[in-house]
Amino acid sequence: MADGEPKRDDCDAPPRKKRKIKYDQKYTAEYTDEFKCVVRYAFGATSAFCKLCRTDVNVAHGGLDDIQKHFETQKHATAAAAAKSQPALTSFVNPDRQADVAHAEVLFTSFLAFLVNEANADQQEFSLTLT
Repeated sequence: MADGEPKRDDCDAPPRKKRKIKYDQKYTAEYTDEFKCVVRYAFGATSAFCKLCRTDVNVAHGGLDDIQKHFETQKHATAAAAAKSQPALTSFVNPDRQADVAHAEVLFTSFLAFLVNEANADQQEFSLTLT
């Protein structure tokens, strides 16, 4: 300290404010129960992944409220509208016909086996007559 400076008395200093400890919210399975298109994000415990938008949602600050805010965004609304207009994959497959297809495959396979067996029998007869 220089000679001309007054001494600082620590008792007169204002008390320091305690910093509030921040706790990050982490993804829980409750989010998927409430929102079916949201799953756990593989790269962090404080993130969720929206399957419709294909984007990650940070849930560290508000948790479930962050996901609700994401659902209100224009990006999610557009993706949800597009997904709603898409036909389901099950509409392209007729599950009732699977048994018919399997039956036809068995018949065709047995027919091929019959042809191979007949061809072998004819070849044996042909080789016996030559000798």
